[in-house]
Amino acid sequence: PPHLDPTDNNNHTTTKNMNTRSSSTKRKSNAQRNQQDKNTKQKTKKTNDNFTCATCNMNRIFSPASIFTLILQNNIDILAVQEPHPNLTNPSTAAYREFQDNLSLKNLTCTNTPHRLTITRNSSLISYISPITRSSADGRIHITTFSTTPSVTTAIINTYAVQQKHKKYNEISQQLIDYLALTIPLLTKPKYHLNIIPLGDMNVDINTPKPIRNNILQYFQTSHHLHSAIPHHLSHLYQLP
Repeated sequence: PPHLDPTDNNNHTTTKNMNTRSSSTKRKSNAQRNQQDKNTKQKTKKTNDNFTCATCNMNRIFSPASIFTLILQNNIDILAVQEPHPNLTNPSTAAYREFQDNLSLKNLTCTNTPHRLTITRNSSLISYISPITRSSADGRIHITTFSTTPSVTTAIINTYAVQQKHKKYNEISQQLIDYLALTIPLLTKPKYHLNIIPLGDMNVDINTPKPIRNNILQYFQTSHHLHSAIPHHLSHLYQLP
């Protein structure tokens, strides 16, 4: 204050004490803000129970880098891939081994058949996901289950349906539908709640007024009350390497 005499020792003491109290108040205020920020982050972390899932048909041409691009740029927890490049599912190739190494480095887990890949992010799902997975005999369907509560199971069904012009379309489609009908009831215990999330290429136009019979999308809609379907893959939205 201007009325204080700088040569007066008592005034020096008073000024010093004022500064000390001011610094102490400032430190306390900063500590309170830091604790408040910490509590907010913890609260956000505890309540953030969402996960992100996606599907993409790679058309057997996209590189492995495109898979990691999709997962990392979109923070995807589980990615269902159809028609991966053949090298990514053949253990005898160098590309397969390099792909597996990159999965490990990025803390991802992958199950595969020549028809599809199912990739999960360990950091977000490892404590919820079941080690038991199920696949149809031909590898066109793969089911991953996980539980966030003891009485609720979520099933991610990665599906690569047969093309409509395939000469054995009806036969193969019916086999896949029969597999789903037999397997889905076994995914959870009686009286437990089951969430079904079909991901994949159903090889059917959802806007067709009269869809062909024996298509898997129609099976999900009629047998499991599927409410909506998304007609586009991520590959339609991104320029992939």
